[in-house]
Amino acid sequence: MRVAGLPHVIFDAREMAHFPRASYADLLRVMERGFRRSLWKPGLLDHLRHIRGVRIEGLELRFEWGRDGRLHLGELFEAVDDWAGKRGERVVLAFDEAQLLHRTPVNFPMLFAHVYDYLKNTLLVLTGSEVGLLHDFLGLEDSDAPLYGRHREEIRLQRFDEATARDFLLKGFEQVGVLPPGEVLDYAVSRLDGIVGWLTEFGIRASKNPTKEAVEEVLREGKKLVLQELEYFLGVRGAAKGRYMAILRRLARGPLSWEQLKEWVEREEGRPIYNKNFSDLLANLVKAGFVEQRERLYSISDPVLAHALS
Repeated sequence: MRVAGLPHVIFDAREMAHFPRASYADLLRVMERGFRRSLWKPGLLDHLRHIRGVRIEGLELRFEWGRDGRLHLGELFEAVDDWAGKRGERVVLAFDEAQLLHRTPVNFPMLFAHVYDYLKNTLLVLTGSEVGLLHDFLGLEDSDAPLYGRHREEIRLQRFDEATARDFLLKGFEQVGVLPPGEVLDYAVSRLDGIVGWLTEFGIRASKNPTKEAVEEVLREGKKLVLQELEYFLGVRGAAKGRYMAILRRLARGPLSWEQLKEWVEREEGRPIYNKNFSDLLANLVKAGFVEQRERLYSISDPVLAHALS
């Protein structure tokens, strides 16, 4: 597997979602799995062999986390950068759902700043479905943060409008030689509401037999995923968990303004809520990607989540 023709290592930070606060050992297990998927790259295994905290037995790679001989990620990334430089290549270090790295004991913004400044053969790619939380974690707008002012290229996948979503599906089906019925396309566009990930999932499932049932399969399977993500989010919210759920359940029934939503939650709880507290709750849901604001109305951003909550 290649990313834009470059050698790469992909780390799945979603595994950090299982921990309110991950240990260094937990983090290294995630890093291990990323490197194990990349060990086919010529000479990389041998290049890592002499780094403190790296243990290699045959083709088995282990990272040590004990106090004696603990692996330091900065040294690991420097070795990978050196390996790429000797091959005359650039290497990509990619972190999926990078905002979840805040649950680890490592100061990743500082580490990423070191990579940016000193490792000239390394490219960093960070992805995140919770864009607001990712920006906060990286401190991109904080003048005191390590990554402030560093050049970056940012790509945001926005929700497709109906025409774009339909064209996206048609072109995908065309590539696999399938002509889906018009009513199935209309149903998919309507139910999946322009979310690129769900449209893609539908296209994969329906590539041989495009039916409305394939759309329902996406909704059923997607429901499990989005509820799991919501559970991770709520798991560290303490006493506010119930209030977050009240907001989400109400918005699953339709959009509301800030004033309407606050009034409804207060009526449900039978007590007033400070304006700032309520605004903070909504802001956190928006940053996490569960809620979006269009003009003056708040709504559930993902139709699959709305389907699950209702």
